[in-house]
Amino acid sequence: MKYSKPYLLHDLTVYTDGAIRLTNFYVPKVLNSLFQLDVVLYYIANEEMAKKANEKANELLDRETDRVMKLLDGANDMVKKKSLTDNIEYSMSFAKKYKLQTPLAGKFIKLIQSVDQFNRALDVMWLNGELDSQSRVKRLKRLNASLLNLSGTLYNIGINALKVAQEQGHGEDIESTLKENNVVVDKKQMTEEDLEADSAVDLQPNSESEVAAIQPKSSETEALVIETEGVSFTAGFDLTK
Repeated sequence: MKYSKPYLLHDLTVYTDGAIRLTNFYVPKVLNSLFQLDVVLYYIANEEMAKKANEKANELLDRETDRVMKLLDGANDMVKKKSLTDNIEYSMSFAKKYKLQTPLAGKFIKLIQSVDQFNRALDVMWLNGELDSQSRVKRLKRLNASLLNLSGTLYNIGINALKVAQEQGHGEDIESTLKENNVVVDKKQMTEEDLEADSAVDLQPNSESEVAAIQPKSSETEALVIETEGVSFTAGFDLTK
């Protein structure tokens, strides 16, 4: 059974290292998984499960968004209060047009943009001598680690939903719909080890066909430490209970 899906096209450009890393490695995975969740819920027509799954994903996104916005407002207030020079430039950028096929996808993209803005505010304070290097690195790692945890958890919600659908006999129809929309069907849950491994990989464009631009790479790449502050990583939710 096929159905017509509406979507929005969104141009995303990020400049800070942490936001580029999150965008390069996790935005495609999370957007695909959220679309996968939407397709699963369409096919199984289980109102209770749909409500539970969407409530969990929305709760995670809303909580992290509120936290990031408070951090961003505080950082921007400091920049304005100190009248800091904020016309900084970056040696690297990542730009791509994304297809947003669910409301959750839009929320996630906006969160990534807010993370990039917060990272930039920290860079402004650091370059103006208002934030020491150790404090800057600690704050960047803490926030970006929380976003890695969130990304992995959102990804696994879609994976778990597909597993439930397959157990109910809807797997073939769902996988067919996903492939028709160029979504790679992944059935393996993401683990903390996966998050750590991905965060340690040097930044590269995903493919030559993408509308993406990554300029000179940093000579060193430091792995992001998965911390417990912010969103804690959850391997998955049992959507049947």
